Amino acid sequence: MQNADAKTAYTQPRPGTINYIKEKGYHVGRNKNKYGRREIVENTIYRYKSIICTKLRSRKWDNQDIETLLGCHTLNKMTNLGMPHSVKLT
Repeated sequence: MQNADAKTAYTQPRPGTINYIKEKGYHVGRNKNKYGRREIVENTIYRYKSIICTKLRSRKWDNQDIETLLGCHTLNKMTNLGMPHSVKLT
């Protein structure tokens, strides 16, 4: 028995993007859609939540703002101290 509201056929949500990636290649499609930038942001949010905290401790908005700025400053310091400086070799 079928539901009257159910879709009968599956439609792809992003056929243009999928076809572009198939034609041009995986990495070209990722660069065109700026997916690498999304990964960097997701990794940064993950680092913030795992190192600093998953929730804010302050109740007032102004204090939450300061708490967030301090967390970002701390994370940036730790990243600058711990990230290697890479040089491209030819």
